Amino acid sequence: MAIFTGKTYKGATIDLDRDSYRDCTFIDCRLVYGAETPVGALKTFGCSWELTGSALRAFEFIHANSIPFCDNCKDK
Repeated sequence: MAIFTGKTYKGATIDLDRDSYRDCTFIDCRLVYGAETPVGALKTFGCSWELTGSALRAFEFIHANSIPFCDNCKDK
């Protein structure tokens, strides 16, 4: 696993499970996440997401069962 720090990516497809991105910025990227590795907060602008594997199954379960993501969110 490679570790990237402080880089900016534009228009790229990034597999978030493959490498580690610290303090990176993603602009108009396609971000692929399967929940194989933990991912911290990301700075994203205009990006699209593709969930795969465990991340996709978890999202489908939550959506199908109308489970709220946060019971105590400030935006309520």
